[in-house]
Amino acid sequence: NHLQNNLPFNYLRDRYSVMDGHSLADKLLSPKAVTELSRAAEGVMRDLLNIFILAFSKAAKPRSGEITGKIEAIHIVEAAHQWFERDKLQSIPSETAKALSVLERKLVGERKSRFFAVPSDPFRTPLFASLLDARLVHLVWKNMPHPTEPGSRYSIYCLDYGSCLSIVR
Repeated sequence: NHLQNNLPFNYLRDRYSVMDGHSLADKLLSPKAVTELSRAAEGVMRDLLNIFILAFSKAAKPRSGEITGKIEAIHIVEAAHQWFERDKLQSIPSETAKALSVLERKLVGERKSRFFAVPSDPFRTPLFASLLDARLVHLVWKNMPHPTEPGSRYSIYCLDYGSCLSIVR
């Protein structure tokens, strides 16, 4: 819908035989790239569009003298890392950057996970809210019952995909 609204009428259908989202994905992305793009965007349309645009430009450049014509998973990974570094890290206050660093170290470095749970009670401290607002932490599941503490509920969050790429790289 975003593309159709910004292109001439029936442009995708007439020029590329694209009738819907599925045929667009089939034409532009390898199956692994579709999965990786879903992971990288984490439900944030702005992130999806920008990662897609960066990956599309990477796919258009020959790699080892070969252009496959499709966006591959490696293009998505590179684009997600670039988007994280360029968009998200550049605009956060130093306190938020320090909090992100602690989370990265504890979760990815020590636990080898990017997911964490916090009590569902009003937990939103200003620092945690700044991580959410900057799209550095994403809500995955709200009010999940605790497996061993009846009546206790937790919300599950995860570190941004691009943040984890920065650590892994």
